Amino acid sequence: MGEDVLLQIMACFGLSGLNDRKSFKKQDLVAFKTVQKIEAIKGTLQEYYLPCKFKLYLEDVSEKKAITMLRQVLRLFDYHILSRERNINNKKIIFYTLQSDRELENSTNIRQDVNRILYFNG
Repeated sequence: MGEDVLLQIMACFGLSGLNDRKSFKKQDLVAFKTVQKIEAIKGTLQEYYLPCKFKLYLEDVSEKKAITMLRQVLRLFDYHILSRERNINNKKIIFYTLQSDRELENSTNIRQDVNRILYFNG
């Protein structure tokens, strides 16, 4: 899959490219008309999906399936979608943001090369 197809998919989500760090939520995808835009590029995507997976993810496309499809495509380019839950007006809303694997590794707080010793009183 080339970057041109990736950019086409990302445009469906209102994202301009891999460096776009804009957060979005499922409600935003309705406003962006993401499902309709993905329906329009189904023919292009069919080349890259196995027939059984195409039926699973790209028939009856929903916002949830669209996010899953974006996650799958981003993995090919060493990127992930981070999801953060927030409670706004007693409603659980999940915000999604792109992050590269390198950024993800650098942001972890636990270093693997450090030995830790726990002491217990008693």
